[in-house]
Amino acid sequence: RARLALSRSHLKVSHNMITLDRSQIEGLIDLHVAGPAIEAAYIATSRGEVTLPPVGHITFPEVLADCHIKFGHQTSDPSFVIKVATGFPQNDQIDMPTGNGLSLVMSARTGAVEACTPLSPLPPRLIDHRHRAETRH
Repeated sequence: RARLALSRSHLKVSHNMITLDRSQIEGLIDLHVAGPAIEAAYIATSRGEVTLPPVGHITFPEVLADCHIKFGHQTSDPSFVIKVATGFPQNDQIDMPTGNGLSLVMSARTGAVEACTPLSPLPPRLIDHRHRAETRH
């Protein structure tokens, strides 16, 4: 599993967490590392090495919107992830994003929050790479 080493000298640090903007995050992504890591995660899931509960889903029929919650943990991984995503298609009429949410990375040893990232559309280079990893197996 790939881990990123960051120099904290140029980052905003709060309560042992770092704050990165989108361009900093994108600058840290190495597709040559990320692609195989994503593929390995799919393989581990198919082998039953991932705790992956059913997706939580809330609907808001009065506004034709929804929210889903996904979460999982790979055996022996020091962290687990919780993702909350919303879809409010009518938001485009009021100049708001139609999708929103966040991902939490938490310690599987202590329960401490390790990272919190807002969700936004993926850059095209990541969508293409993710699609290739999903369709390979």
